[in-house]
Amino acid sequence: MTLHRTRPIRSALSLALSLALSTALSTAFAIALSLALALPAARVAHAHGPDVLDVSARNIAPSDIDVQTSDAQAADPPIPATTSLATWRYNHDAHRGAYRLSSGAAGTNLADVQQLWFDAASIFVRASGIPAYDIGPFADGNPNVPGEQDYVYRLPLDAALETGTPRATGLGSIGTFVNGVPIYNALDAWSYSAAAGRDAPNMGGMGGQRGDRIWNRNAALAERRGFDACLGHPARGQAQGAGAANGRYHHHIDPTCLRAALGDDDVMRHSPIIGWAFDGFPLYGPYGYADANDASSTVRRMRSSYRPRDIAARTTLADGSAVPAAQTGPPVGGAFPLGWYVEDFTFAAGSGDLDAFNGRWTRTPEFPDGIYAYFTTLDDAGEPAYPYLIGPRYRGRVAADNLGPGGRVVVPTGAATFVPPVATDVPRNATAGPSPSSTGAPSAEPTPTKPPTTAPTAAIPTATTASPIVPCYLPWAGRLPSAGVEARQRSAAIR
Repeated sequence: MTLHRTRPIRSALSLALSLALSTALSTAFAIALSLALALPAARVAHAHGPDVLDVSARNIAPSDIDVQTSDAQAADPPIPATTSLATWRYNHDAHRGAYRLSSGAAGTNLADVQQLWFDAASIFVRASGIPAYDIGPFADGNPNVPGEQDYVYRLPLDAALETGTPRATGLGSIGTFVNGVPIYNALDAWSYSAAAGRDAPNMGGMGGQRGDRIWNRNAALAERRGFDACLGHPARGQAQGAGAANGRYHHHIDPTCLRAALGDDDVMRHSPIIGWAFDGFPLYGPYGYADANDASSTVRRMRSSYRPRDIAARTTLADGSAVPAAQTGPPVGGAFPLGWYVEDFTFAAGSGDLDAFNGRWTRTPEFPDGIYAYFTTLDDAGEPAYPYLIGPRYRGRVAADNLGPGGRVVVPTGAATFVPPVATDVPRNATAGPSPSSTGAPSAEPTPTKPPTTAPTAAIPTATTASPIVPCYLPWAGRLPSAGVEARQRSAAIR
């Protein structure tokens, strides 16, 4: 069955008409569309520096990267501004998120999304990069303190499938969760050095030793000890200072606490949008329709089409090419188990539900006519499955001004400010709805004329030291699951 999609909205006029229609449905939502404003250029996160590493060719055959599109897909209408704006976790009351370190130190930061703008082409999001739920500690001794980052993201509404060579998802931010926390891919900027017989940072730092960039570490395993109960951690390895990666909290894999806050713990219900990639396409949790073309079909877990390779020695890549003798990887096992490097995986088209980008074209509750969407991937036991969130390449055309360290997102003068009505804002620990309520009252917040550069001066609450922060559970870490949401989710039959 071919998906039928609505025609593109190509101008500000047509966007205005679309918003006018939503006005008839939600007076409060329309009132919240305020005056346009300008914003000085703002720097966007890229926590691992300028390094861009494309490993996709090593576990994906060129024939598996299908950039052909059907006529329906090629039409590629923009995402309605109302749909995107309704997904963000907006901070109306200057609430703060608490962290706790292994040392016992604790503190709070301004949390979630602080400002939203939109125009005919894009949604602009300003966020601190800190979630509202408690984070930490980080058991690997990570010295970095999660801190406010003042990110500004741009998400294109006119998201389009890439018909040329898809762009690699590089190191650092490749998208944002709906609470403003960055999405990272599976890499961690380290790789195996055959000369040293150990892993080394790609940019040097171990006595000048650099990794070969042939066998690239999988953060889900290599950094596992440092993930907190929410399966996130702050970027490490650079000195504190302007533009440094220190303190940038992020997720490489399933953001369990965000999903719990959004109510994404029901295997019988389609997952909500939990984030957006920099190509403008949404990222969902792990559950989708069994039939991508039928919203009345049963809901089940979306399966990754990547598989661990059947290898004992790391002498060839997944595409069959031989590795030079001087750059072979360590034997599989011991300190380098299968899956330690992303090259240990291979893409097997048709073996799962998703494509090489970790997404598919599908109908969803927010997009009943269909959209390309990425999915969070879990295995049969409910554990994170490679490539976890977004694959080694983007499926769409990327808004490159998000990419760092030279990336700069500028909110245009003609962009309008959007403040979600307080009554329709997504409450913490509640399920996100696909659209604003028609009964909520508009926010009384004034339209800002300039983004604040300092934290609110109101009293800062103390960290929640009594809240249960448990060790993360990953099967290769040899730890038992907690008694929390994820344990209950694992006890259900993962479909």
